[in-house]
Amino acid sequence: SISLVPFVFPSILVVLSFVILLGNNGWANSFLRNFLNADAPIQFLYGLSGIVIAHTFYNFPIVMRFVSDAWDGVDNSAKEAGRTLGARKFDVFFKITLPELLPAIFASALLVFIYCFTSFTIVLSLGSLNFSTLEVEIFSQLSRRLDFGAAAVLAILQFALLCVPVLLYTHLSKK
Repeated sequence: SISLVPFVFPSILVVLSFVILLGNNGWANSFLRNFLNADAPIQFLYGLSGIVIAHTFYNFPIVMRFVSDAWDGVDNSAKEAGRTLGARKFDVFFKITLPELLPAIFASALLVFIYCFTSFTIVLSLGSLNFSTLEVEIFSQLSRRLDFGAAAVLAILQFALLCVPVLLYTHLSKK
């Protein structure tokens, strides 16, 4: 239950928490500067690494939930038969358990992709001007350039691109 806590946090609160903890003047950065006796802050929050850290925080519970539920449903008789026939634990995992977990792994990966693909607040706040998603670009077209046509085209493109992973996710979640 605790692993699902990130889902109830608004994304701007998560960004603010990461800035307080890992930002240039954050607690972890202050500790590392004192520990390493460095003059400048260590840059790991702003840019691609910060986006990955925040998305990992948000999406880890999805993967954990899907895979752990699938792992609970793995047929133990096949694993026991493999061990009885002399298979090592390594072989039992890679030849019996992992193939049964693959649909859950792929389904969770697709859901994570969808969440990351539609990310707005995290990319806008932690990414520099070099990083953008379609969500951020749609916002940019509307707010900075007032180009409603380009924003509409990007929105339709995003919808079309998301149809494929959503259909795949629906198919895999049934398994």
